[in-house]
Order: sequence, then C-alpha cells, then structure tokens
Amino acid sequence: MEIRLDPLVKVKEAVSAGRLPAEVLEKLQAKLVNLEEAIKKVEKASGLRYPLHYVQPVLILVQSGAELGVTGIYYARNVPVTVNNRLNLLVEFTAPLVLYSSKPTLLAVAAHEFTHYLELVRRFSEQPTSSFAATTMFEATYRDMEEAMPPQKMFGRYRSLARLIDSKFEGGFTDESLNERTLRNWLQKKLPVVVVHPEDNWVRVPVEAIMNASFDPEALRKIREMTV
Repeated sequence: MEIRLDPLVKVKEAVSAGRLPAEVLEKLQAKLVNLEEAIKKVEKASGLRYPLHYVQPVLILVQSGAELGVTGIYYARNVPVTVNNRLNLLVEFTAPLVLYSSKPTLLAVAAHEFTHYLELVRRFSEQPTSSFAATTMFEATYRDMEEAMPPQKMFGRYRSLARLIDSKFEGGFTDESLNERTLRNWLQKKLPVVVVHPEDNWVRVPVEAIMNASFDPEALRKIREMTV
C-alpha cells in the first residue's frame, strides 16, 4: 500500500494553531506546483521515485559556536522518522525556500536532497548494524558532497541537472537573492524561526528500526549500479 503525505500538513497545523498567518498558507498552495514540478524532473532524470516530502513552516537558522557571529540557513534536509519501529526517510523543504526561490534553485535543492537520500539508503541498507552503535546517530542534514551520491552518475544523460547542482552547491549552497528575499519577507516580518547549532542537528535512530526499514527496490538497484 502506497503511503501518501500532504506536503502542507505542517503548514496547515501551524495556521490552525495561530502560529502562522493564513495568507502564508495561501501563497504556499500557489507555489507548491513549482516544488512538485522540480520533483517530477528529478524523478525523470533518475528513473526513481522521490521520497515522501513536506514543507516545514519555519525558517531554520544555524549558528556555529566555532565561528562567532556566523549564521547560515537550512533550506532543506533529509529527516529520518520512525513509525511503528520502522525507519522512514523523508525530505523536508522549508517554507521560505518554496516561497522565495527561483525555479532553478528549487530544482537544484530538490535534486541535491535526492542525492543525500540515496546515500542514506545505501548506508542503512548495506551496513545496518556494523556501521552504527546500538542507538544510531547521524547528522540529519548534509555537510558536504562527500555524503551524497555523485549527481553525474545518478542523473546520467541529464547532464544539465548535474551541472546545476554543481553550480549551486560548489563550496556550500549559495543563493544571495534567495537569502535576501527570505530575510526581508520572512525574518523581518517575524514569521516562525528556529535557531539550531550544527552539533544539535543529530537524530537518534534505533537499529531495530533500521532493520525493519523497507527501502525502494529500484533505489537499491540504482545504488548497486552506481557503486560497482
């Protein structure tokens, strides 16, 4: 049975709870088509189904204690969720990304997160116990391209998509126009914000939940092809 998820479920919950203006939901409903189009392009280029995904109705700021005064933004990340003692891998897109990014940037981020998703599938499926302690910990967001499947291999003849990822993520994600729109339209309007630290962004996953995970067979096949 296919599991379905309303991508805007968390946004609707935030509006119902009074944490977010209804007009933000309306704008996201109009912009969601851009995200779904980006995901369809990733699926076409990879030949695989995109994992379950949703929009987080907050701006995620990251501050590093090692770099005083330096603040970054998490626009998207892979998130592991354990349901009925079974690991599920979801992709989380933040509302500011969906609202304020250009279509090329949105496509690059969606594709980039997909490379991390497949890398996590590889890690959990190949070494579910020997690579991790009894209670597993791993960083829920990407740190660098070493923790992702190579886009050149993943997207094959769709070289323009691989080049787009390289251009947006060389040396870390950069999009000053998106940052400016996010700060002006979200942060300065005092919409929901959370502040995290890199060392806080770890998630505990029980090994039993990993062992019970059911990963996409086609994704596993693709991973084997790329790693032989």
